[in-house]
Amino acid sequence: MFKTKKSLIMLCLVLFVALVIACLCVHLPEFETQKEPAIAKKVQPKVKVVEKLPLRSSSMVAIAKTKDGLKIKGVFFNEELYGKTKDKFSMFNDNIIETKIDFDEKINQKTDKWHDTMEKIAYMFSKSLEDANLSFKDNKLFIEANVLSQSAKDDMKARLQSLEGVELKTKISIVKSYDKLQQLKKDLYELLRSRTVEFASSKSKIKKVSLPLLNEIASKLKSVPNVHLSIEGHTDNTGNAKSNQDLSVARAKAIKVYLVKKGIKSSRISTRGYGQTRPAYRNNSEANKQKNRRVEFKIKGKNK
Repeated sequence: MFKTKKSLIMLCLVLFVALVIACLCVHLPEFETQKEPAIAKKVQPKVKVVEKLPLRSSSMVAIAKTKDGLKIKGVFFNEELYGKTKDKFSMFNDNIIETKIDFDEKINQKTDKWHDTMEKIAYMFSKSLEDANLSFKDNKLFIEANVLSQSAKDDMKARLQSLEGVELKTKISIVKSYDKLQQLKKDLYELLRSRTVEFASSKSKIKKVSLPLLNEIASKLKSVPNVHLSIEGHTDNTGNAKSNQDLSVARAKAIKVYLVKKGIKSSRISTRGYGQTRPAYRNNSEANKQKNRRVEFKIKGKNK
């Protein structure tokens, strides 16, 4: 009976172990398939990469000199630079025609050579060229123009050679045939190219050495009796601005008085004084100041 009881206990143990194993087998797939709870990943916001557009190296300007006036269009860094451009060319041209003006702050002020360029060429561009087209872009300057003489062509090219940091290209042609008005302009240009009317220091009295020059001017004016002459007086910036203004007016009037005495009708001549407000060159040297102390003779009106 002892054996029977021991056998019964052994049987119970076997059955218990079998039952435990069976239970484990039933639940094992759950343990195999059970996954750790997912950890939420932080989604990084997408950063939009904006490419910096390259700065423009210079202003873009186009200027046309025509019989109707000076036409200006272009893209400038700001309104101030355009204002300086307009003011500079207005000094030497009666009529400024604005066509299309824009502003762009992407222009690199450090590399833009337009301001220095226009400061140096505005006077000669307006004085020497009969008609012209100017374009300026990426610090490249192109001028196509007609002139009345070889001297005017040489003067313009000499002025252009003073530019720094600018790639230059020109196409300047000499007019082959002239009407009477153009011939008069050419003659006056040649007379005044290397000569000027001289006055006593700080006075409006014409020096005797300048009388032959004025006599030649009077002779040329008589050859084309239907044109109008504007005499314009200028000074440098030395001294008082009001005194310079008065002196420039007095000197222009003194020349008119002399030409009238030489037979030119008073009604054909007008005078103006600009004092120190319209310098042809920067007043940064004595040589430039001397050039700014000048009287200019401008032919107005058309030949009939």
